[in-house]
Amino acid sequence: QFYQNSWFQDRRAKKWMLGLNIGATNFFGDADKQQLGWMIGPSLKYSISQTFGLRFQYNFGDLRGERDQAGPTLYKDNFSFHSAYQDWSTQMVFTLGNISNLRPLRRTHMHLFVGLGQGSFKSTSRFIDQRLYVGGDYYLTHYLGKGVANPNIGESVIERYQGRHAIIPVGMGFTTMLNKYFDLGFETKYSYTRTDDI
Repeated sequence: QFYQNSWFQDRRAKKWMLGLNIGATNFFGDADKQQLGWMIGPSLKYSISQTFGLRFQYNFGDLRGERDQAGPTLYKDNFSFHSAYQDWSTQMVFTLGNISNLRPLRRTHMHLFVGLGQGSFKSTSRFIDQRLYVGGDYYLTHYLGKGVANPNIGESVIERYQGRHAIIPVGMGFTTMLNKYFDLGFETKYSYTRTDDI
């Protein structure tokens, strides 16, 4: 009877879980001088079993980055950018160590996830424009003199970009059960996108 009524017995994977994600962002790309941004967003998870679940996640926040040298950013010195973004994704979540449906969930457990989604970006960049030419082929502009002479050479320039791109979120995390209804977790996520336009 004690076993039947104990909280230990009731630690089963809930079918539906609603969550709130709050954290920091870090951009990996050409603007490699790291600057922390922020993010916040809700998530909804449906557990198919103790081990496997589907999670629907939405986030909004910002990304930031800088670089001093011009090489990879094609003669844009003292480059910095800020991007307000939103992303939404569906993720497969695998909870490790909870294969049996006959056993309750551990108080603290580890999970892995991978998914597919889309990100929407509104970016503003600032830089000292060192390009001799603009227009033409982007990668050959400076070297071969494609396009027209740059009227803003040596000037501080602002450029803006807005677009949507597919993302692949992957990551891992740890969750601990505070009580029957609330969990607290720490998670790290990497969202891959095949563009540096952002």
